[in-house]
This record gives sequence, C-alpha cells and structure tokens, in this order.
Amino acid sequence: MSLSVEGQKCPVCKSYMFDDEDIVFCPVCGAPSHRDCYNLVGHCPLEEFHGTDKQYKKPENINLEDEPKAETQKPRDFNEVPFGFKTIEIDLLGGIKKDDQIAGISAQEMKGYVGPNSQYYIPRFFKLNNRNKKSWNWSAFILPEGFFFFRKCHKTGIFATLLSAASWALIGFANEYIMLPETTNYNEMLTSILSQLNASPEKTAFGLMAMFLGVTIFVLLRVFLGLFANRIYRNDAFEKIKKIKESDDFDDKDLALKLKGGINPFFAISGIMAARLLATYILMFVL
Repeated sequence: MSLSVEGQKCPVCKSYMFDDEDIVFCPVCGAPSHRDCYNLVGHCPLEEFHGTDKQYKKPENINLEDEPKAETQKPRDFNEVPFGFKTIEIDLLGGIKKDDQIAGISAQEMKGYVGPNSQYYIPRFFKLNNRNKKSWNWSAFILPEGFFFFRKCHKTGIFATLLSAASWALIGFANEYIMLPETTNYNEMLTSILSQLNASPEKTAFGLMAMFLGVTIFVLLRVFLGLFANRIYRNDAFEKIKKIKESDDFDDKDLALKLKGGINPFFAISGIMAARLLATYILMFVL
C-alpha cells in the first residue's frame, strides 16, 4: 500500500508535497521529503528528533518497504552548485492544494493561467472568495494602467489609462493658469497663489479648480484600483479560464491557459506611455 503525502509539508522547503512528485522517506523514522531537499541537507531533516518523543511517527497500517528510501550522504558542497547559487523550490500554489476549487476552477488551472508570481495571487483569490474584500496591490496603486495591461486585463487597463491621462491633462492645464514658485515652502507657495488671485481672480480660480480635480482623480483612481485590483484580476482571470474550459477550439487546455494568461511587459509599457501621450495631445488640442 502506497503512502500518500498529499497535504503534508516538506520539512526542508516548507511547501506542500504531492504524490506525483519525487518523494523519499527517511530509512530511520519514515519522514517524507522532496528528494532534492533531502540531498541538499544530506540527511533526514528531522534527524535531531530521532530516538526522542518528537520523532516522526509513521502512519499506522502503512507499509513503507516499497517506498523509495533516502540515501544518507554528505551535505552538498555550496561550491558544487553552478555559479555558487543554491536552488530553492518555490511553492507556486502559495500553500493551496492543487485540487482546491473556486467556482469549478482548480488552483492548478489558476496557476497555469496566472503564470509568474502565482504563489502571490492564488492565495489571495481564495481569500477574496471568503468575502475578504481587503487585498491591497501596490503595483496597481503606483502604475494602474501598466499593471492591468501587464496582466492582460485590457478593459480595466483602458479605463485606467483614460482616467490617468485625464488627471495628467488637468494638472498640466492648471499649470497654464497658475504660476507656482519653485519652492517646497508652504507659506511662500500660499503667498504666491493669493497674490495671483488678487491680480487675476477668475483665471487663478479656474486653474485651482483644474488642479484640484486633476489631483483628486489621480489619487482616487489609484486608491480604488489598489484596493480592488486583485479582485478585478481574479474576476477577469476566472471569466477567461471558464471560456477556455467550455470551448472546443482548444485541444490542449493547459497550453491555452498559458497563452491567454500570463503577462505581457510590452502592453504594460505601452499603457504607461499611452497615458502620458494622451494627456499631452489633450493639452495641445485644448490650449
């Protein structure tokens, strides 16, 4: 009878182990671990507990005789690793079991679609599914148009690009009506604005309104998308994954998930540049 390791964590890398991975068992206590992890430390990772009350206990009625045994060897020399770097296995599911599902979509399918940094997004997808709406995303806060195009959320990317361009255009438009002094001193800046109000009240007031509106759009857009980016990305990903699963146009579903999902740095750069260029064109047209 084969011993299942599903749901158990490797004592070395702390990531979940699966039955289809290369797992070895300590010949002394029977503790399972990844073969590479075992070879990295050169002995049972729970060796310090051998012969004590904390020693790993083999599950009852399980015969380990047919399971692959780990061979005791010297710890791997750091200099033996190419370029002097140790390889560390990363749990790309972020601690979620590959068969766990949300709305009929497994964590394994989510990993295939998300691609890079799936260990960050998949656990957050599951938290959001538990009605936890708080999930901050710094990338979406700093560069919202870049983030959504990077993750192929094109509709939200266009929305973010248009509003970012509008905010930049309004701020640029305000600079045509208000001459702010080159200083960070609050009193000097306030004095300059008040003097301009006295000299040209309508023009300065109009510039202040444009500045306030531009800054407000700029800040609110980033705060909103920073708070809801992970939810928006999850909903967009689930919609596309379901279409791929239900479609008969794809013979290789796993390959389709990787092609339709993943990332696109070119789109991200294009979105950031488009927001700035669009703001410039708006100013050229208005002014």
